[in-house]
Amino acid sequence: MTKEEIERYLKYVEDYERTEEAEAISCIRIYGGCVADDKWIDIEKFHKENGTEQFEFDKIRFATYHKILSPQYPNCLEFENEWVYRQVCHGITYETANKDIELQKRRGVQGKNYVLKGRTGRKGYSAVVTKI
Repeated sequence: MTKEEIERYLKYVEDYERTEEAEAISCIRIYGGCVADDKWIDIEKFHKENGTEQFEFDKIRFATYHKILSPQYPNCLEFENEWVYRQVCHGITYETANKDIELQKRRGVQGKNYVLKGRTGRKGYSAVVTKI
């Protein structure tokens, strides 16, 4: 893997992890139970009050898709340190998920739709996932 590719993935991950979509996916992974296990998550819509803290959502509408494409990770021995390797792998995973979901949508595959309702984020708060 070239230095330019590594830098591209590091920038991609840095930018992506600052998005509300990334926060929403994390909430689904935390509060969504098993509905998203071994699936790609496609965020369709979410509601978040202005000024709320990170990971606080009232409602997240999402679809899950089977993983057809598998991320192809580089050899970890190519990297100077584990942090860079993990970040590059995150980037490859995000890229693969987006590509796989898009390919499935173009083929007419419809994901399973769910909504996560409740208040996520704060200790003691809970959320429930419902199939729609």
